[in-house]
Amino acid sequence: MKPIKILTLGLIWFMMFITFGYCEVIYTKDGKEIRGKITEITADTIWVEITTGDIVEYTGIDKANVQKILNDDGSKYAYPQKK
Repeated sequence: MKPIKILTLGLIWFMMFITFGYCEVIYTKDGKEIRGKITEITADTIWVEITTGDIVEYTGIDKANVQKILNDDGSKYAYPQKK
């Protein structure tokens, strides 16, 4: 019975890690780090979905305030930057 419990808990942990683990990190020029999933990029705004528990928040970030964006694997997110 114990191996089944361990296997079940491991599977649940893995599924939660996959679900909540993917996100981009947006670094702003004022030193903030915003972690979330980029849902849309318009001419002057980056829209980000931030999930905390059961709460989902959509935030717009002005492209002029963004220093850089990193993907979850550490690579740089490529998007047209506004000067």
